[in-house]
Amino acid sequence: KNRELLKTLLRENYASGSYLFSGMEAIGKKKTALWFTQLVNCGEPDPPCGVCRTCTKIEKGLHPEVSIITRLEDKTVITIDQVREQLINEANFKPLEGNFRTFIIDDAHLLNDQSQNSLLKVLEEPGSTIIIILVTSRPSELIGTILSRCRALRFFPLSTVDMEAILMSVPDIPEERARLAAATAAGSPGKAINQAK
Repeated sequence: KNRELLKTLLRENYASGSYLFSGMEAIGKKKTALWFTQLVNCGEPDPPCGVCRTCTKIEKGLHPEVSIITRLEDKTVITIDQVREQLINEANFKPLEGNFRTFIIDDAHLLNDQSQNSLLKVLEEPGSTIIIILVTSRPSELIGTILSRCRALRFFPLSTVDMEAILMSVPDIPEERARLAAATAAGSPGKAINQAK
């Protein structure tokens, strides 16, 4: 459902802007954020193809226009310096390779108040070639002005049938184990895959 909505936004030229992907842990929010990045930058007729140079570089974390901002190992929060260096300063540049520059803030609830406040201006006016995606399992920890500036997409637990379909497509997971993991992972595909391996 969320992926269909994102495809529609791209078709109607509304892809740029700020997004909030929220939902339980390991439900596919970050994976969808990367898929969306492939969708808007893939040059093939039916994007994302998943195999072209652009899609492959995004998948491997090598695309120069895609930044993933996460908490540094020695910190408890995502700092204002990270936000300034990795997003605010970079958001002024047009994409050189691809259609959009994309910034994904993983575990966005770890942004401290300073970091969140520094983001407000760029979230409000990100520019026509910028996409900013905040990924979080705890949206209530973000300030209201951040939430109001983002297009919100909620991710819900998957059905057992959908989970089985995902697990069956993963190599080296036996069918019996896939069915058991799908039934016991509470709708979280990430958790199910970890259990099944």
